[in-house]
Parts: sequence; C-alpha cells; structure tokens
Amino acid sequence: MKYKLLDKQPNTKTFDPDDVFSFQEDFKTPLKRIVLPMPTLEETYQKARVEEDRGLAIEAAIVRVMKSRKMLNYTNLIQEVLGILRQFKPDPKIIKKKIETLIEKEFLERDKEDTTILKYLA
Repeated sequence: MKYKLLDKQPNTKTFDPDDVFSFQEDFKTPLKRIVLPMPTLEETYQKARVEEDRGLAIEAAIVRVMKSRKMLNYTNLIQEVLGILRQFKPDPKIIKKKIETLIEKEFLERDKEDTTILKYLA
C-alpha cells in the first residue's frame, strides 16, 4: 500500500531546491506498522563509474603482480589477478584488455622469443 506521509508545495511531480515538504499531521492507518523504503539516489550507483573503478583495480592488480614477478606467463598472470580480486570476479576478457592497455602505456612488454611471456618495464 502507498501512503502519503508528506505534503509537497508546489504540488508537482518534479523536485526543485525551493520546494517545501511538510509532514501530514492528520495521517492515520489501521496498520500497526508501516515499512518505509529507503530512497535511492542515482548518484550512489552509477554503472559506468563502477566499471571505471573496477578497471583501475584490475590494472593495479596486474601491475602489483608484475612488479613482484618481473616476468610471468600470460595465463599465470590472469590466474593471479583473479586470485587477488576476490571482491568482484572480473571477466578474463576484461583482464586481457587491461593487459593490452598496460602494454600500450609501456608498463609491460611481450617477450621477443615467446609472446605468452610478459615482462614488467616500469
């Protein structure tokens, strides 16, 4: 059930900073308990922002592993990054894209003889 607990002046569907809200003092309900849902703000969860933050976390994990190992096989690197990032499970395709990004940024390079081996540069 929906209950109108607040009055809004002016009575429009949009919200402006100068709108005034007041509690309805004559509010009554036959129920003993009313469940009020938490308001959701679009700014608290933005999918693009979450994806960007996760991308940075993936890149940081890759650099952390490579900084400690100096040289590592491509598949072992992906396995170690998946082991580090347990808060969320990144898709291996995204990890591969981030590895390519780090190669372009010259943090990593492929071995000249064996392209499955990556080297840490920075």
